[in-house]
Amino acid sequence: MSLFTDRDGDALLIIGMQDAVLARTASGDCVIATVGDLVDRARLTGAPVVWVQYHDDDDLESGSPGWQLTGRLTRMLGEPLIDAAFADAFAGTRLHDELASAGAAHLVVVGVRSDTGVRGTVTGGLYRGYDVTLVADGHTTVDDSFDGTDLPASTVVQVVNKLAWTTHLPGVTAGLVAAADVVFGQPTTDADLLAASELDDERDDE
Repeated sequence: MSLFTDRDGDALLIIGMQDAVLARTASGDCVIATVGDLVDRARLTGAPVVWVQYHDDDDLESGSPGWQLTGRLTRMLGEPLIDAAFADAFAGTRLHDELASAGAAHLVVVGVRSDTGVRGTVTGGLYRGYDVTLVADGHTTVDDSFDGTDLPASTVVQVVNKLAWTTHLPGVTAGLVAAADVVFGQPTTDADLLAASELDDERDDE
């Protein structure tokens, strides 16, 4: 259970839900709906909701229309907004301080892109001492290629899920769970993890 002895709360961490990226994802609509449901559930329990907004000089220029957070999700007044320039949303930002102020030691992570911001922040959280749970059906990315090999978004999502499922570090817990099984204020159980694993198996069979 995390490396923080002075706090044990949950936080919902929403990565890069921005128009320019969502417009290029095949499953953006589904992920928006999933994230919206989790936001509502987190707020009902009083769990902090933290938003991460990325910027760079090419695809996500600050202030451009595509850089905006999607209008299909509503950030409430007082919910932290982290301006990030690196895949790891902790790098060069105040994210750690915001989570400390909120008493969060366990992060529930959703968003886009699976292979950059989501993966980088899951790893960054674990190495900084947080317990991190990735929502298996709560993140997505774009179709891509590397070195002549096509990388469909669905494959990348599964690889990132597998990395979250198989990551082990001393003193912290990395988990993978289906959105329906997320319970804020309650540790992820073996049954939750099994449900997420079965969800992955079902997707592999499709």
